Amino acid sequence: MLSVLNQLNAVPGVVGSMVCDADGALVSNAFPPLFDDAALASAARVLADGAAGLETVTGKVGMVDLRYGDARIVVRPMAGAHLVLLC
Repeated sequence: MLSVLNQLNAVPGVVGSMVCDADGALVSNAFPPLFDDAALASAARVLADGAAGLETVTGKVGMVDLRYGDARIVVRPMAGAHLVLLC
């Protein structure tokens, strides 16, 4: 899993990536040391809670794309998990 995340990180503009399961547990991550594991685990839990709520309201979610002034977070659901990219 880590080798796949590192390949994704090689795409220009991608800062880091992670996979978390549907319950919000961090499965694997490839983020720079600036991002500590506790913060990433917390983000994974928030993501799982939010994704469940979003699916309740909108139905199946294909992708979540959050855009900020100088950053972007892309969340792609996978079988029983979520792929998260910070760009």
